[in-house]
Amino acid sequence: MGRLEEKLADRAVRTMEKYITQFSKTKERIAKRGRKLVDYDSARHHLEAVQNAKKKDEAKTAKAEEEFNKAQTVFEDLNQELLEELPILYNSHVGCYVTIFQNISNLRDVFY
Repeated sequence: MGRLEEKLADRAVRTMEKYITQFSKTKERIAKRGRKLVDYDSARHHLEAVQNAKKKDEAKTAKAEEEFNKAQTVFEDLNQELLEELPILYNSHVGCYVTIFQNISNLRDVFY
């Protein structure tokens, strides 16, 4: 019975644990995206404030535009990566579950 439990842990539990570890990395990237969105919005509001100021300062405007463009690029790059990766991650659950259930079924057959 000990050998069967070992095989079950190896073929099912560890497979599920490996699958689940992907989610912590993805959650971190989603949180990072949220922080970059805040930076992007802040840069946009700062740029608007500088552009709408009564006293125009070309140096401040240029710097605000540069910061806005940088924040926009960082956010949009990270956002695009997540838009491409999240559907793949979501769809991978089918393959993981199929593998686990097949392994459990095969081990059940061996047991009986």
